[in-house]
Amino acid sequence: MDVRPGGSDLIWFLLTLVIWSSMEAVSKPLMGWFDPFSLTFCRFLCGIAVLAVVAALQGRLKEFRSLDRRTLLMLCSMGLLNTFLSMSLLQLAVLHSTPATAATVFCVHPVLVLAGSVILGWERFSWIRSAAFAAAFAGVALVSSAAPGGGLAGPAFALAAALAFASYTLMSKKVSGRVSPVTANLVSFCAGVVALGVFMAATGRDPVPGNPAGAGTADLLRFIHLGVLVSGIGYLTFFRALKAMPVSAASLIFFLKPVLATGFSAALTGERPSAAFFAGLALVVLSTAACLLSRPRPRSGPCPGPRLG
Repeated sequence: MDVRPGGSDLIWFLLTLVIWSSMEAVSKPLMGWFDPFSLTFCRFLCGIAVLAVVAALQGRLKEFRSLDRRTLLMLCSMGLLNTFLSMSLLQLAVLHSTPATAATVFCVHPVLVLAGSVILGWERFSWIRSAAFAAAFAGVALVSSAAPGGGLAGPAFALAAALAFASYTLMSKKVSGRVSPVTANLVSFCAGVVALGVFMAATGRDPVPGNPAGAGTADLLRFIHLGVLVSGIGYLTFFRALKAMPVSAASLIFFLKPVLATGFSAALTGERPSAAFFAGLALVVLSTAACLLSRPRPRSGPCPGPRLG
């Protein structure tokens, strides 16, 4: 099976890559205004609004009535893994480190996705891809050790976010062929936002900033970017990529995320990583290319992943 993306597939990968690579740098300036959990809560509320409009325009609202109990439970679990756990932890990583560091450590999740795909029997073990993954992981480690900011809290939060997102990605592959991206994301977002709301109420956190009227135009534009593009459109393009490719191949492209995230961070926050940081990024890029050019054999057929029900 050829895991290299075709022309139209590559467009979905690149769109998702660019949109999601901006998340850390765009959200970093909002950390003095938002609590990490409240920012995640508010931006996914905005994402829900965007997806609800898309669902209405596409006539997808009736699809909610056809969801069976097992699929609904799977989608709600995805919301807990992604919106509640992964994105909140990633926002904490941004708070306690630099945007480039958080983005780079978070991008070990393709390694975890590949391991899960092999364990689940979705893809065959490949020495070439395993070596490329190991090299990419070494590049991530090099970037993390050379990144400015210091301290272990940020990288630890980013690593925990990567583990949760890898689990979310594997579950997404199982439902991507049966549920439309709009419906899947709407249900999962709602479940994650509800869980966040309960968590914030239990811990005494405010869901919105203390003085939202005092936000400047730049802050409002940053929040709109996070809510509409990152939390709305980005997930639609990600699901389109998952439907077209093996799950590990769809995740491999995000080894390139730290490259773009570093560029966004330099342009938007003034962060200036060291030479060792860029050496690690080069290793990540070369390893990603090797993975994408390899041809692992499927277990049987196109390996779409197990079906629900």
